[in-house]
Order: sequence, then C-alpha cells, then structure tokens
Amino acid sequence: MNIQIENNRIGKQNMQEEVYKPHLPKNDVERAKQTQAQNGAIFTSNLSGNVTDQKAYNGQGKTKEDIQDEFAVKDVASMQDYMTVMSNTLSEEDYGALWENGFEPGRMPVAETVTVVDEIKAKMAQAGIVITGYNDDLDVAKLSEITGSDVYAQAIANAFETYQVDASEENVKETMQQMIRMQELQGFPDAAITYVVANDLPLSLDQIYKAFYSGSVMTQEKPQTLPQEMQAQVDKIIEAAGLVVNDTTREEAQFMLSAGLALTQQNLLKVDLLRNETFPLDVQTIADATARAICEGNRPAQANVFEKELLYEKAARIYDQTQEINDSALEQAVLDKSPVTLKALSGLTENKAAMEPSLFANDTALIRAKRQLEEIRLQMTVSANYQLLKKGMEIDIMPLKDLVEALKKQEQETAQKLFPGQDTTASVDAYKTYQSATDIFEMLPNLPARVIGTVDAHTTFGELHATGQQFARQYEQLSQRYETIGTQVRGDLGDHITKAFRNVDEVLANANVEVTQENERAVRILSYNQMDVTAEAIARVREADQTVRELLSQMTPGRTLQMIRDGVNPLETDFASLKEYLDSQESELSALTKETEQYGKFIYNLEQNGQMTAEEKDAIIGIYRMIHQIEKADGAAIGATVASGQELNFENLLKAARTRKGGRFDKAVADVDLTNQPAGGYRNSISKQIETFFDSYQDQQNEKAYQEEMAKIIREATSVTQEVLDQLMLHQIPMTPDALLAQKQLSDAKENVFARLKKHDSEQKIKKAGEKFIDSLEDMENAQDAYEDVQEATTQVIEDVLAQSEATYIDIRSLVVSCKQLSLANSLAKEQAYTVPLEIDGTYTAVSVTIRHQSDNHGVLEISFASEKYGEVYSQFSLQEDEQLRGYLSTDKEEALSLLSEKNDLICANILKESGKTADVLYMKREKVQSIKESGFQKATVSDLYKVAKGILKSFAE
Repeated sequence: MNIQIENNRIGKQNMQEEVYKPHLPKNDVERAKQTQAQNGAIFTSNLSGNVTDQKAYNGQGKTKEDIQDEFAVKDVASMQDYMTVMSNTLSEEDYGALWENGFEPGRMPVAETVTVVDEIKAKMAQAGIVITGYNDDLDVAKLSEITGSDVYAQAIANAFETYQVDASEENVKETMQQMIRMQELQGFPDAAITYVVANDLPLSLDQIYKAFYSGSVMTQEKPQTLPQEMQAQVDKIIEAAGLVVNDTTREEAQFMLSAGLALTQQNLLKVDLLRNETFPLDVQTIADATARAICEGNRPAQANVFEKELLYEKAARIYDQTQEINDSALEQAVLDKSPVTLKALSGLTENKAAMEPSLFANDTALIRAKRQLEEIRLQMTVSANYQLLKKGMEIDIMPLKDLVEALKKQEQETAQKLFPGQDTTASVDAYKTYQSATDIFEMLPNLPARVIGTVDAHTTFGELHATGQQFARQYEQLSQRYETIGTQVRGDLGDHITKAFRNVDEVLANANVEVTQENERAVRILSYNQMDVTAEAIARVREADQTVRELLSQMTPGRTLQMIRDGVNPLETDFASLKEYLDSQESELSALTKETEQYGKFIYNLEQNGQMTAEEKDAIIGIYRMIHQIEKADGAAIGATVASGQELNFENLLKAARTRKGGRFDKAVADVDLTNQPAGGYRNSISKQIETFFDSYQDQQNEKAYQEEMAKIIREATSVTQEVLDQLMLHQIPMTPDALLAQKQLSDAKENVFARLKKHDSEQKIKKAGEKFIDSLEDMENAQDAYEDVQEATTQVIEDVLAQSEATYIDIRSLVVSCKQLSLANSLAKEQAYTVPLEIDGTYTAVSVTIRHQSDNHGVLEISFASEKYGEVYSQFSLQEDEQLRGYLSTDKEEALSLLSEKNDLICANILKESGKTADVLYMKREKVQSIKESGFQKATVSDLYKVAKGILKSFAE
C-alpha cells in the first residue's frame, strides 16, 4: 500500500501555483500579468508625452528586428490575453468606479486596468455589492437561432441575465459547445477521477472532458481497508478538508490511497466533488458555470461547475470569517491536534461556545498558531484572497504557515504590477505606502473639522490625520458629536451645533467680515480650538479649509498611485509642495484631450434629453462655455473684476476674462457680444443664452448611459490586430486603450487625425505645417522643431471646432479620437518616429517617418502610409558598402505597384538632389518584403536618412 499523507505543504503549494489554475482562461494569463508588470509596462504615460521614466525610449540603438525578437521572448501573446479579459468583462459600473477612484481607463495600460478593477471589485464584494459583468442586447430568439435549441437558448439566457455577461456569438457558441460535450459524459468513472487527481488538473469543463476519455485507459485497483493505526490520521485530513468524517469520506480516502494518490485536503475535495456529482451535467448548471467564468474574465471552457460562488464573493467571505475566528477555537484545534486551517477554525468558532482560558494557553504550538493567525490577518485583504483563489489555491484549507507565505508572495506580485521596474523590496514598500495613503484619505473627511485650525502651508496629510485622530478620541471619550472635515458647509450639524453657533453672523459683523457660509464655518473652527475670532484669523482658517478640501478631493486612489510612482509621498509632502506638484502634472496637449472628453460628455448628456429644444440646448451650451472660459482665466478674471470696482457676476467676469490673451477657444467666446443684442439677433450671445434657459433647465444627465458608451469604446479598442500590438511594442508605448485605438486609426487612410480634421482646416494650417516639416528634414534638431509646429497647427484646428456650439456629440467624439492620435504621435516623435500630414490626391494622409539607428550617427529609414491610391505602403532604405542607397517600396494592392514604380525616376532624382546619394529602389507586394539586414547599412548617417526621407516625401507631395 502506497500511503502519502502530506502535512507540510509548502513545496506542494509552490508547485500548484505553476500548474493548477482552474479559474483562469489559460495558463498563460497569470504569466501575462507578471510579464506585463515586469516587461511590458516599461513606463507610465498619459499619451501626452509626459514620460515618468527616463528609460521609456530605450528602443534607440536597436533595429526593428532586434526589438521584435526581444518582445517575442517576452511572450507577446500574453498581452493579447489581457485584452481578451478586458474586452469580455469591463462593464459600465467598472468604468464608473475607475473614474470615481481617480483612474482614467483609456490612459491606463490594459494589464494595470485588470489589476485595479480586481482591487475595486474585491472592495465591492467586501461591502456586499453584487458583482456582474455587462450584457448587450440579450435576445432569446437570436440565441435559439445560434444554438439551434430552445432548451440551450433559454438556459444560456437565464445564466447570462443573472450574471449580466455579454451574449456575444462567440460566448454563446462556446457555451453551447460545452453543453454538447458534457452530454457525452454518462457517469464519471473512478479511473477518470484518478486521472484528474494524479495530473493535478483543475475542475474545469475542458479538463473534466479530457479526463473522462484519457482516464478510461487506466486500470483501477479495488480500495483496500486502512489499518486501524492509520485511520485517526486520515480522519484528521478529512476534517481539514472541511468534510464530515463518515463511511463515505473514509471510503473516498481509501480509494485515493489504493490508487497511489497523495491524500491531501485539496485532492480529497476533488474526489468528493466528482464522486458526488451527477453526470451528464444539467444544461442550466453548465450555463451558470460558464456565465460565472465569463463574468470573471475567463472562457466558458474554463468554467468550474463545482464553484457556485463568484471568486470575489468567496474571497470576501473568507476574509470576514478570518476576522471572526476567536482564540477559543484556535486553542480547541491545537488541543485536539485537529488541522489548523481557516475553514476548521471558522467551523469551531461558529459551533462552539467561548471557552475559558486554560493552562494550555502557554503551549508552544498554540503560541505559534496564534502568531500565524495574527500575521494572516495583517496580510490578508479581499483582493489578495481573490488573486490566490484565481490561482487555484484553496486558501481556507491551507495550513496557516503556508497561507502566510502565499499572502506574502501575493503582496509582492501585486506590488510589482502596480510599481513595475523596481526591485521587490522597493515595490512592496511603495505598495504599502499606497495602501496606507488610500486608507488615510478615506478616513480624513470623517475627522473633526477642528483640526483645520492647526493647518498651515507646511502641514502634511500624515500630520493632519494624526492630529485629527487625537481630537476624535477626545470627542468620543466625552460622548460628543463633532463637525467633520467633509461636512458640507451649512450641512446638518445637529441641534447642539446650531444652537452653539446661533450668533456667528453677529460675530462676523463685529469683525467686519462678510457673512458667507465659508466664513461662518471658519468661525466655528476657530471656536472649536478656542482661538481668537479676528478678521485675519477667519481669512487664514477659511483659506486652510479650502486648501485641505481641494487637495483632499484630488487624492483619489489613481492620483495617489501616480504620485508614489513619481517618488512623491502624499502623506509626507507639505500642502504647498503638493499643490505645486499637482499643478505641474498636466501638459497642454493632455489638458486639451481631457477638456475635449469633458465637453463631449456634456454634449452627450444634453443630447440624451429628448425633451430639450434646439434653443434650450444652445442656451445651456452657452452657460457651459461661459463657465469654462472663466475657469481658464485661472482667477485673473475675478481679480480684474474686483479691481475695477464692478459687481462680481458672470457677465462682468466674462468681460474681464476675454480681455486676456488666450487660445482659440478663448477668442471664439470673446467674440460674443454680451450687451444690446436685438431680438432675434446673434444666436450665440451668451447673455441671451443664459437668460433664455437658466431658470428652466433641469439637469437630466444620463450618467449610466454615458459610462456604458465609454466602456463599450474601451472594449472595442482592445480588439485589435497583432500588427497594432507590434507597432506599439516596437516603439515601447504602453498598451492603453487610447494608444491601441490611436495606433489602429493612425494607419487608416480615412480615420487618421489629419484626414478627420481636413474639412475643418479652412486655412490649411495642417497642410502648411506638414510641408514645413518636410522642408526641415535635414537633421534631428530641425525635424523636432518643425514637428512642434505640426502639433500646434493640429491643436488649433481642434480648438476651432470645440469653439463651435453647433458641434454634436459625434463631432466631439471624433475630436477626442483625434486628440488621442495626436498624443500618440507626440510620444512617438520623441523616438524619431514622426507622424506627419501629407496631401495625396486631395486627402490628408498620415505618413510615418522613422529613423532607427544603432548608434548616434548610423541607421536605417522606414516610411509608411495608407492611401486610397497607393494602398498600404511600407518602405525601408539603407546605405550599402558601395555608397549606394538601396531600399524598397511595398504595397498591399497589386494594382498600385505600377503606380509606385512609375514614380521611380522622380524618387531617385529627389533623393539625389536632397542627399547626394544615388538610389536603387525595388517595388514589390507587401508579403514579399524581406527587411534589410546587410552588414553595410551602418554607413548611412542619421543626417543622410533625414535627407533621403525629405526626397521621398517630396516625390509624393508633388
């Protein structure tokens, strides 16, 4: 008899992390997350060019082939897995939660988004909020058509509706396939069970199906009776698995030992589940399991029919049960020499009355178990539980010492995902700072407002929290209520506060201070601190209160994460420095992108209101534009109005704001005359718009519909070709939805940023900037300077369109996409990969010009573009040993080959004119292209290549 009873499972657990992952769509997915964290997320960028890691553009000095080879090693396919998870699971609730927590879904690397959404959903599960996916157009009739079965269709409809998952044709067909396959399994023999356990397979539908047929060739020994001396030890393992010790479970253990299987809690659970399930499986059971799998980002084939809870829910349940375990249960388990697992301890806590401390309390084993349990409580979070469960770890039946190690390792993995590029110790420290900061920022609004009285420019949030907690304890000891930092001005403070401060207005009058809500709150804060109420003190506290509130509103988890990545600890940085940091973070292009998105959301919500007339819509847009204009003046308009002695109202503020020098948006609004407009006069008069609709407008924004729209756009952005991924990886751009969408459309002849804006470019600013760029192609310095003009011209056209109140949501969405393409192009330009406009046959085409080199002076030129006339064109040029320039132009269109070859004389002449080099050019179909890798190409200097590019582009511009 081969008896393998495993008590110390550290080695086994580590092995299981590699091979046992029942809740993942593929074994590659966890590796994908590790790969992306360690290798893919090279730097963090918002696609505005704000690079936060000096190693961002380390592609310089490598050929295209070098970088492609490098990323092949890094498992490019794993990044696609991440995008599959995101496209299947990102719901409007997820999108809204990301924004609420200060994250920008479009600008986050996809792998980071999956990690952060996991963290958010784990917190939601802890709060008891139901976790669901998203569901588009669930139609039973359509499902019946796809499946060919009303029974299958109804089961799928029920399950997909319950978990709100997408009834895409792919998901439906895969679920139906699992239903059909599972109907083949008439029973599940012991030989198949042995196969599952012996190969450490997850209990997923695909593995169960495989085991049914693969296990049929195995011979099965008849279970042997255990020796009496072994029975007690076996019973302990049965208890540790959370099973009842009876004839059935003992027979299952005997069966395992007879088959030569290791008798562990996890293996025993598998045997028990499989032996007690009825095969073939019920179709509704299969549909429910596949819906849960899809909701968690997996494929239907990876569904586990035995796992009835969503893993988020299970993670939260285990966390709550762990916090409730009492010392008596722990003492009882150690005293009885029972397995010390969370599941066993939770059962003892629920079923046994509290015991009096015994003489056994000083036992070494008990002390060790208490220490391990305490360490688990300190390390355990719902998010950590969820990640471990996703790996297939049965954390509630693991020995405590193994669970401690698993939680530590998980903390390290999560830290390295959120803080890539650092060593393990540094990333864990940063992650702990992040957790501490987010916890404190969540608590701060509930601390006494009295603490504002201690604030000055040198105060930190860490100090504010410590002092606030001290005040809170004092109030609690006296059983007194208190006004909080987060209390809204004039909020419900309780009768005792109202009565205590009923003479505040009189105090303000005596101090010769205006009676405002903010000043009244300042008086209360001074009084809480028993400080003198003077005009100067009121002003100081009012300013401190405003500073704390404004800074605290910006300390979202997303912003906090980025600050710590940038080396700024938000708990230890004083308020003056924090404000300076926050003000410096956004570039002009990034601000334009956000402004455009915000305006698009505003227009979207207006258009959702079907009851609104055109006049009403025009009026409220005018209000929005006016407020936006005043905000852009950054306080200058207020100062100018006050200094001139005018009344502080919207009309006077706007008059002051439009006297300032500003961008195109400012000037467009400034053209509006606010006074003496005749009836039926200029329709865009802001004063008239406000007068028309200010009183009647009802805010009917449909936030959920907008979030659903945005989530859908992001899901679609993650469905891209491998070529798009290759391009981003080639230039080491993070895989964000914005970058994926921008890269996809930059190469589209009709969808690139310049083609989108041509109809708005009445002054041909973009065309002229593109021509100037071509003329500047002499060296890198001139090209970089000219490229800024391309960016500026394109930005101005976007701002011109923004200034038009007639713009629809579709127009604004197009501008948003244009901004994202412009941001990506700006990032690429830093790597000498320029995306510039070129007019070909009356259409603005986005031409990519890349100088790729192995040293400061030598390299190879690549040019690519897409047009209706020439198709998708790609070219590469280098200088050979004989001082002759050699290269090719390729196209994906057979009929365009002759058009390209007809330009040969012009191309060669322009290359000779601009660079002084003779050229030998080949013309071929795209699939026949072989990259140039001849040893002599290093002889081409970077300056040569810029001039060659100038000659080629002039050939197409003519």
